[in-house]
Amino acid sequence: MPSSPASATRSAEPASLWQSSKLDPVSGVSNVDGVAVLYTHRGRALWITALDPETGERLWSHEASASGTLPGIGLSVATVDDRVVYLQPTRYQMARLVVANGHTGEPLLRSDKALFLTMPGECRDQPHQVCANGATYHDEVLIDGDFRLDPRRQRLISLGGDTGSDFQDLGPDGLVRDEGGPPYDSISLLRHGNEKWTIRTEALLGAGYSSAYGWTFDHLEGARAFVGSVGRRPLGDTIQLKAAVTLSLAESDGHLLWQQKGLSAFCDPDLTGSDAESDPYLACEWRSGTLHLRGADRDPQAEGVRANLVRLDPATGKRTWTAPLGNVTRTVEQNQLGFVELVDVGHVLVRTSKGPALVDVSDGAVSRPARDTVVWQSADTTFHYEVAWDNGDDVVHERHGDDVWSPRHPDGDRAIVTDASGIPPAVGTTFDDADVRVVVGPQRVTAYPAS
Repeated sequence: MPSSPASATRSAEPASLWQSSKLDPVSGVSNVDGVAVLYTHRGRALWITALDPETGERLWSHEASASGTLPGIGLSVATVDDRVVYLQPTRYQMARLVVANGHTGEPLLRSDKALFLTMPGECRDQPHQVCANGATYHDEVLIDGDFRLDPRRQRLISLGGDTGSDFQDLGPDGLVRDEGGPPYDSISLLRHGNEKWTIRTEALLGAGYSSAYGWTFDHLEGARAFVGSVGRRPLGDTIQLKAAVTLSLAESDGHLLWQQKGLSAFCDPDLTGSDAESDPYLACEWRSGTLHLRGADRDPQAEGVRANLVRLDPATGKRTWTAPLGNVTRTVEQNQLGFVELVDVGHVLVRTSKGPALVDVSDGAVSRPARDTVVWQSADTTFHYEVAWDNGDDVVHERHGDDVWSPRHPDGDRAIVTDASGIPPAVGTTFDDADVRVVVGPQRVTAYPAS
């Protein structure tokens, strides 16, 4: 029997300008002076790769490193003054900071070796300069803290604040944790390598709260605050979801501005592609449920999870609306709602035991999505890569990528995308000169007409 127009449309290939299926992307694309640059995975190595956004031609590719950065923080390509900034691997998780020409990949600056605890980027208080946090040896003396790359000497220069301990990023703009070991119950703010303040999560929230068991933070520069979530350590093999706390910390001294118990901001998607203050702030409200850690790998299995989706005013913590979701047990991942997916600037789709539900982010109204709605799912980008050690062994590290998307219909079928008009601003990168929108998906990079 002939296919209906609807089924024929849904089985067709997307009307794209080009598509590369020879890459395994693990980050979104950055526009570096008109060049599409992203992190990719090849074999068990991490690479940084540049593409021509008009044709998809590979311009250059170099092996890269995440050094000693926290594995749970997704990778994204950093740029300073239209140049690519990345880490070049050496040994023992040590790396060199490299500043390269985006068009050719030619290294323009290369630092001495260091163990980097944050990925490099533009210095917060020194525009056009490259900074990172980590540890290195100068004249056989170990120095750690914040560093700036001296372009003349091609050497890392300490910004002061020899902290005497290692830090790893918890969020943007200097929010870190002490990497000295468990219980990971500290949250600190670094400025020029010095600790501006440090709080203890157990002192602030109660016993068992730790940055090792669920955390995510945004910086609200206008409100001068960091807002996000912290989880609590398991009791035996059980995680109580209702123990999650969403809170706001003052940028000035770390004091608690507000908190909402039983809420997790892990389900807060980037809808508009703008800063955190302009984007709707969504949180999961756990009404019941647990996660049981099973097997040798302690994989979490959800049981009896009922939840609401809540919109908060991030400046005050007050609720704007609450959308009841009901039973969501089968779609819970770790301590988050792994099923909050982008539809457009005004809507998200959530998956419940009764099927997919469309939530209007302006008022929390819940409806059933149309069959041909295009849903942008954030794909899992966990991958493994090897670091060569001097004893000849290769140590395998697990990493999380970021910003890899899969367009689907609410029933799970792959969706058809004909141009960029239906893609939310947070998905993909626009190249105005080429009139192209480049979107990264699992094992593929696709370019759509931008207009």
